[in-house]
Amino acid sequence: SEEPKRLKLSPFRDRRAAVSAIAVLSLITGFFETATIVAIVAFIEGVTSGDLQWEIAKGPLDLTLDRSQLALLSVLSLLGMTAGQLMSNWLKARAVSGWALQLRVRSIRAYLAADWATQSSDTSGSLQTLINRATTAGSTLGGLMSLLTAGGAVLIFSIAAFLASPLAAVVLVVAGTLIMLALRPLRNASRAASRVAALAQGEVADHVGEIHDLAQEIRVHQARRTLDQQVTRQMRRARTSSQRSSVLTGMGGILYRSVGLAVVLFGAVVASQQNDLDVARVGVAGLLLLRSLSYGQNIQSAWLTIQNNRPYMEMVSDSLEMYESRAEKRGTRKIDDLGDLKFEQVSYSYDEEAPALHQLDITVRSGETLGVVGPSGGGKSTLAQVLLGLREPSSGSYLVGGVPATDVDADSWFRRVTVVPQQTRLLRASVLENIVFYRPWVSSDAARKAAQAAGLHDEIEALPDGYETLIGDAIRDLSGGQRQRLGIARALAGEPQLLVLDEPTSALDAKSESRVQETLALLKGKVTVVIIAHRLATLNHCDRVLVLEAGVVRALDTPAMVMQQNDFYRDAVKMQLVGVADTGV
Repeated sequence: SEEPKRLKLSPFRDRRAAVSAIAVLSLITGFFETATIVAIVAFIEGVTSGDLQWEIAKGPLDLTLDRSQLALLSVLSLLGMTAGQLMSNWLKARAVSGWALQLRVRSIRAYLAADWATQSSDTSGSLQTLINRATTAGSTLGGLMSLLTAGGAVLIFSIAAFLASPLAAVVLVVAGTLIMLALRPLRNASRAASRVAALAQGEVADHVGEIHDLAQEIRVHQARRTLDQQVTRQMRRARTSSQRSSVLTGMGGILYRSVGLAVVLFGAVVASQQNDLDVARVGVAGLLLLRSLSYGQNIQSAWLTIQNNRPYMEMVSDSLEMYESRAEKRGTRKIDDLGDLKFEQVSYSYDEEAPALHQLDITVRSGETLGVVGPSGGGKSTLAQVLLGLREPSSGSYLVGGVPATDVDADSWFRRVTVVPQQTRLLRASVLENIVFYRPWVSSDAARKAAQAAGLHDEIEALPDGYETLIGDAIRDLSGGQRQRLGIARALAGEPQLLVLDEPTSALDAKSESRVQETLALLKGKVTVVIIAHRLATLNHCDRVLVLEAGVVRALDTPAMVMQQNDFYRDAVKMQLVGVADTGV
């Protein structure tokens, strides 16, 4: 069979103090429970036989107790056992919830700290799947603590059973060992089934995330029925895998109980054949065997929990290793001004593919407005991501103010650059919180000024609660134009020095587009603006235009000069002028 991989996550290592405390408490609680059983059996035996006193003479113990002392010992032992179990329960709950929280927080932090190349390659539901797996993996600590609790009790019971009856102790230890060994193949099968179930559930979660993201396209393209059938098949496969895992897990407990009771029955038969039968000792040994059977079942269940959760531990461990090994690497240099942005022989490739950018030599002057045009797949989006510092060039140098961009501290860098994407995503929060967007340094006044600059202020004020109106999916949606202008306001609120806009007016009407054009005009000379555009009217205020085809710069000059130099740009302008003439606009 395949050798299990060594996990980089360890509940024992991460929660050593709590695990050690549980181990000590299990021994103390086991001692009190054993004392309770012994005292109760001795008290009952004394009452039924009429003996006024009960003697213990075993090893170092040499005690004589009367009935009242036995009753007091029973009560005190019972109280000690209850207190120990309550303490263990509280400590277990605290440690398990704390470790699950630690895994979830670590997962979120690792994902957020990973570089953009890693984040952008993930599916939409992968982070949620990781969090769910981290929650399941966190329960492994509970299984480990249950294993220690039950194991400590069985250890104390074994010692007590040996003192009461060596034969009972041998039966207890040998039978328990044989049962655990006999059920090992079942545990391995249960672990394998659990891994298959975990993978199947992850696939379903990813597909469900796609359904949410593509709901509009699914409806418009009448794909609902086909998608319903496909997802149903996936869910049925996941259900079959989960059912198999549950059946194998349940079989372990059932078989353990049945075999364990058979062992107890066998022990009772053997004891009944003894001539010098000591009822009290046999009673103690019998109760200890029964309690050991119960705790042995807990050991079996806890071990199955640990084994069934191992696939989740492996997946979480692999994901954390991937994210943490791909953490964004930036320098510690602080800067006040980006200055000119300079590409020196910059190339970028995706996984050994043909370069998306090929040996670019570009200088974007500080305060300049640069338009970027080109056919689809020409490298415009990749250029924008490199400019924003989201991707590091595969070769060449990207300099800002004469300094390598990667040498600049992350906080210093990302407070000075921003982007307006093609599709602005909304938070389920107020309009003001959507503009501020988790940036504590952005004031409410700055957010309102940015909304005014984006031509959105009046429409926000017309909402029921103004800037405090809740928006977002399933709350209150905005029109495409309003979303786009909110994205512009979000970008401007941080007072950036580099503003990259990816088709910023694609969803705007003529009036809103005019307002955005005015905003861009006001930014000239103050902010370095890079506009990726298909609607060439957006480029009216550009100082220069860059034509990018197949990752290569085909032209870079003023709009008038590029019109003369480049066929793609000239044809695109003519086609849009024809379109405007045909519509009569």
